[in-house]
Amino acid sequence: NIIGICSNVEDNIITVINTGICDINTTGIICIGDKLTLSEKPGKARALKYEQNISTFKMPSIGKVIGLYQQYNRAKILLHID
Repeated sequence: NIIGICSNVEDNIITVINTGICDINTTGIICIGDKLTLSEKPGKARALKYEQNISTFKMPSIGKVIGLYQQYNRAKILLHID
Protein backbone atom coordinates (compact mmCIF):
# COMPACT_ATOMS: atom_id res chain seq x y z
CA ASN A 1 0.00 0.00 0.00
CA ILE A 2 1.09 3.56 -0.74
CA ILE A 3 0.36 5.98 2.10
CA GLY A 4 1.82 9.14 0.58
CA ILE A 5 4.66 10.94 -1.13
CA CYS A 6 7.70 12.42 0.62
CA SER A 7 7.54 16.14 -0.10
CA ASN A 8 10.31 17.46 2.16
CA VAL A 9 13.12 16.30 4.47
CA GLU A 10 14.49 18.82 6.95
CA ASP A 11 16.45 18.12 10.15
CA ASN A 12 15.46 14.43 10.17
CA ILE A 13 11.76 15.34 9.81
CA ILE A 14 10.08 13.77 6.79
CA THR A 15 6.93 15.42 5.47
CA VAL A 16 4.55 13.00 3.72
CA ILE A 17 1.51 14.20 1.79
CA ASN A 18 -1.30 12.21 0.19
CA THR A 19 -3.45 14.94 -1.38
CA GLY A 20 -2.85 18.15 -3.28
CA ILE A 21 -0.24 19.20 -5.80
CA CYS A 22 3.47 18.48 -5.45
CA ASP A 23 6.70 18.11 -7.39
CA ILE A 24 8.15 14.62 -7.67
CA ASN A 25 11.18 12.89 -9.14
CA THR A 26 10.51 10.81 -12.23
CA THR A 27 12.25 8.37 -14.52
CA GLY A 28 11.55 7.60 -18.15
CA ILE A 29 9.45 9.58 -20.60
CA ILE A 30 6.41 11.36 -19.16
CA CYS A 31 3.80 13.65 -20.67
CA ILE A 32 1.11 15.94 -19.26
CA GLY A 33 -1.92 13.81 -18.42
CA ASP A 34 0.03 10.60 -17.74
CA LYS A 35 -0.85 8.63 -14.63
CA LEU A 36 2.21 7.81 -12.53
CA THR A 37 3.15 4.81 -10.42
CA LEU A 38 6.19 3.70 -8.44
CA SER A 39 9.28 2.73 -10.42
CA GLU A 40 12.05 0.25 -9.80
CA LYS A 41 14.30 3.18 -8.80
CA PRO A 42 13.78 4.27 -5.17
CA GLY A 43 12.29 7.75 -4.82
CA LYS A 44 11.19 8.01 -8.46
CA ALA A 45 7.87 7.59 -10.24
CA ARG A 46 7.25 6.43 -13.81
CA ALA A 47 4.38 6.76 -16.27
CA LEU A 48 1.61 4.21 -16.64
CA LYS A 49 1.33 4.34 -20.42
CA TYR A 50 -1.53 1.94 -21.07
CA GLU A 51 -4.84 1.39 -19.29
CA GLN A 52 -4.36 -2.38 -19.68
CA ASN A 53 -1.26 -2.21 -17.45
CA ILE A 54 -3.35 -0.68 -14.69
CA SER A 55 -6.09 -3.32 -14.79
CA THR A 56 -4.01 -6.38 -15.79
CA PHE A 57 -1.07 -5.88 -13.46
CA LYS A 58 -2.98 -4.04 -10.66
CA MET A 59 -0.48 -1.19 -10.70
CA PRO A 60 -1.50 1.58 -8.29
CA SER A 61 -1.58 5.15 -9.55
CA ILE A 62 -0.19 7.94 -7.36
CA GLY A 63 -1.52 10.81 -9.45
CA LYS A 64 -1.59 12.61 -12.77
CA VAL A 65 1.04 14.84 -14.38
CA ILE A 66 -0.20 18.44 -14.60
CA GLY A 67 3.09 20.20 -15.32
CA LEU A 68 6.55 19.55 -16.71
CA TYR A 69 9.88 21.27 -16.13
CA GLN A 70 12.94 21.70 -18.31
CA GLN A 71 14.56 19.10 -16.06
CA TYR A 72 13.42 15.78 -17.49
CA ASN A 73 13.47 14.08 -14.09
CA ARG A 74 10.87 16.34 -12.35
CA ALA A 75 7.13 16.80 -12.74
CA LYS A 76 4.27 18.57 -11.00
CA ILE A 77 1.46 16.15 -10.18
CA LEU A 78 -2.03 16.19 -8.78
CA LEU A 79 -1.94 13.47 -6.14
CA HIS A 80 -4.67 10.85 -6.22
CA ILE A 81 -3.33 7.74 -4.53
CA ASP A 82 -5.28 4.55 -5.35
